[in-house]
Amino acid sequence: MSDLLVSPVTVPGALPVLTEELEAAPAIPAAASVPAPSATPEPALPLPTPAAAVTPADTPAATPMETPLDAHAIEEEVLAELAQRIDLMFEYRLREALAPTLARAADLLIREAREEVALTLRDVVSRAVAQQIARRRAGR
Repeated sequence: MSDLLVSPVTVPGALPVLTEELEAAPAIPAAASVPAPSATPEPALPLPTPAAAVTPADTPAATPMETPLDAHAIEEEVLAELAQRIDLMFEYRLREALAPTLARAADLLIREAREEVALTLRDVVSRAVAQQIARRRAGR
């Protein structure tokens, strides 16, 4: 049955995964066929080691950080990140605060411009009417 299972490719030095098939230990004979222990013990059979087994000697020693932590550099990085966040937040809040004020200012500006255009148009029309009346009186 174990021949039918396909074991996934393992990376040397990696820990085995539960779905990986490990090499099977030699079969133990049934109790009836086991010979009686003798006075001289037989050498123990070595247990097979899985290909993916990792021992502490196999793992490389953790390398210490080559550069010590530089508090000033870390402080500069944090300040740079905070400055970006603060800029974005400030711009958002400023837009949020100024939006109603700018909308009121735009409305007021449009209202005043309409009033000025209406006054100018009235003035132009009244002058044109006055000129037309003057021509008709002169033409009689």
